[in-house]
Amino acid sequence: MKREKFILVMLVLIVCAFIFFIVQVCNNGIIKKSLRINGVGGVKYSTSAIPKNVLGYLKSQKDISDSYGEKKIAIYYTGKECPFAEVLANTIEPLNEKQEYTSAYFFHPEAAAVTKAFPTQQGVIAYIDFRDMCGDFCIVNPKKNQILTIKNMDQKKAEKVTAILSQFKDW
Repeated sequence: MKREKFILVMLVLIVCAFIFFIVQVCNNGIIKKSLRINGVGGVKYSTSAIPKNVLGYLKSQKDISDSYGEKKIAIYYTGKECPFAEVLANTIEPLNEKQEYTSAYFFHPEAAAVTKAFPTQQGVIAYIDFRDMCGDFCIVNPKKNQILTIKNMDQKKAEKVTAILSQFKDW
């Protein structure tokens, strides 16, 4: 009888620990769900919920935190390590002067080659999760708490950024 109680108590503890682990994983954004994958003029994209740690990273960026929630954020990579960065920057730069885009988007260049320092290990993990989610170009929708990622960005897709941004202005 004692052995049966011991086994029962151990099973209950294991189940409780498993449930606790799943809740923690979901709350910290380690599980990322892809809501849908569609084509935008031949460009594949996916949307995902923004986990808390990635949200914290985004809000820690000075230029983003000042206006977080007011507009969507178009994040694109710059630097020599990104082979199509120049095309991407040259496509996005003129959009900064067009009311049609600046009313819907805040443009955030993310330097691919910059060394970043983080005060905690959680900050490093949040940045890695952000990089994994964003890829080379993404759109953050703070109102929906979602991030839209363009899959396998390349030079041809970088040239279509204006059309992509036009399509998702009202997303």
